This record gives sequence, structure tokens and C-alpha cells, in this order.
Amino acid sequence: PPRQEYKLPQTKEGYKDLYSELRNLENDKELFSRYKPDEEIYLRQVFKEYQETKVVRNCMDYDDILWWLEELMRTDQEAKEEIASMYRYVLIDEYQDTNLVQARLTKLLASVHKNVMVVGDDAQSIYAFRGAKVDNIFKFNETFPTSRTMMLEDNYRSSQQILDLANAVLSETSGFKKNLKAHSPSGRKPEVIKLVHAREHVDVTRHEGVYVAHKVKAMIAKGSLKRSIAILARASRDLDFVELELARRGITTQKFGGQKFAMKAHVKDVVAILRILTNFADETAWHRVFSLLPNIGKQRAKTFF
Repeated sequence: PPRQEYKLPQTKEGYKDLYSELRNLENDKELFSRYKPDEEIYLRQVFKEYQETKVVRNCMDYDDILWWLEELMRTDQEAKEEIASMYRYVLIDEYQDTNLVQARLTKLLASVHKNVMVVGDDAQSIYAFRGAKVDNIFKFNETFPTSRTMMLEDNYRSSQQILDLANAVLSETSGFKKNLKAHSPSGRKPEVIKLVHAREHVDVTRHEGVYVAHKVKAMIAKGSLKRSIAILARASRDLDFVELELARRGITTQKFGGQKFAMKAHVKDVVAILRILTNFADETAWHRVFSLLPNIGKQRAKTFF
């Protein structure tokens, strides 16, 4: 098959994900070989400067915390036994999305009491782009030979019609074999809607918004109450065009969910102050605190360092 083409990330979050994947690979060539030689040199320099900046600021990211904890428990037997003794039971959810470091940490943390239970679904592994290895769940019984596998096939959320579709898809995949059974009343068959466009460059999300808004308007015209209609989405941003198209049709909406608590501006402000109290070298936190002061913006705040 033709080699998959990879492009450099276009956003800060993209570089974060790429760096996280790199930290969780056993061999960095697995990642850098995807890119052209000049791009590899650029990425290596970016990641090198990022590592150096963390040292100067006396900071660690999430991957560092995992990596250094594993290093400590792997190289210091006394520390390993002390830490592992603290956790009589190790319970892990979404195990299909753990990376190699997390899988090794699981074994280290359970090394004293030998009580570990994980829950996961190999068919729902979605974080490979950040270094997650679905093989972790496949090899769990091999890592813990005395463990047992229990299949959770009873479903209390969906109708059997939806589960029949899911079972049909699962039957074509490798992995753990499962047959989902519903405990909810029978319902309608799910519909698969394929939006056909005359031009390939047409924004699919915009057409999804038009389609959903059209369906909602038709339901209201047939007598459905607006408060009985709900639109579910994976992320808030997925509803942008839906909200726009509904507004164009004069249909008012009420939105639930949205920004996470820790991502709100005033929460970040308080956290920045707390970070400085615990780490005076945290330059990122200083930038945020300085920008809160009168007559000091983000650009001027950067000049203090």
C-alpha cells in the first residue's frame, strides 16, 4: 500500500499531541520516519527547546509525571515497594486507551498487593494519535496470568435495533468477540445519512447543519414540540453550524454543556496564582498574572522574562 503522508501540525494542540505520542513510543524513529528530513530536524529542535524550557521553569507536563514515576519505581526498589503498598486495589477505566508507560505503571503499582482490575472496550480505542496502544488490553491476561475476563454485553442505553447495527460492524473487526443485548424497549431502526455534494470542496459540517435544521423544522411542522427535540454532539464545536442554520430558520435553542470548569478564564487566573506560590520559576503562570494587572497586556508581560 502507498505510504501515508503526514503533515506538520498546524496548531499548538497538534504539537502537544505529537510530543505526547513521542514520549510514549519505545523508539522515536517510529514517529520521525513519517516526515521529510527537514521536517524531522525541525521537530527535533522544537521538542528539544520544549524540554529545555520545562527544566528552566521547573515544570513537568502530564507525560513527564508518568515517565518519571515509572523511572523511580523501576530503578529504586524501596520506593517501588513503598508506593505500591499504598494502593491495595488498582482500578483502571478505558484501558484500551492507555499507552505503554501507563501499562507498565499498572504492573508496578499492583506489584505488592496483586489486585488490579481494568475496564475497557477494544472497539472504542480512539487515542492512538497520542500514543495509546490497544494491544495493552489484548495482552492484559498475558501480563497478569491469574486474571479473568468478564464480558459486559448487557446494554441499558440503546434499543436492540441500534445494537444490531453495532454488532454487525463489530463482527467485521478483529479483537474480543461480543454480542450486545438490549434491556431497553424496542425502537426505530437507525438511519445512515450520506450527504452527497456536487463539489468535493464543499464544507461537510455546513451541510450537516443544513440537514439537521431541515429535519428539526419538518418535525415541528408535523406537531412535535421544540422541547421534545434534542441534538447530541461529541463536542460543542460540532454544533456551530447546526445552531447557525436553526437560527436562520427562526428556531430558538437552549444549549447544555460547553466549556469545562478548569478551562474558564477566571479559574485559570486563580490557578496561575497558586502555581506561582508553589513554583516561582513558572514563567507561563507569571505571564497570565501580569496580564491581569492594569496597563499590562500579554505582549508587555513577555518582556519581564
